[in-house]
Amino acid sequence: MDGEYMMRILDLDCNKVIDFNEFLEMASLFEAKQNHGVSHLQIRQVFRAIDKDGNGVLDREEVLDLLTNHFREHGIK
Repeated sequence: MDGEYMMRILDLDCNKVIDFNEFLEMASLFEAKQNHGVSHLQIRQVFRAIDKDGNGVLDREEVLDLLTNHFREHGIK
């Protein structure tokens, strides 16, 4: 899955960044499907870990880094 596609899906207001509410929306959908019992606090902690520059939004590069690391960890090229 490419970063541009992920940005289009997650960037609900089309401002070229993903804010926490957009991230939370995606995480909530995933959580409902997976039923892992992830808390709002845990989701916020994940968001902050992905937000490398600490500006409160995820830009294209941060999303690409997330995808690249995820795929690498799971042996996907």
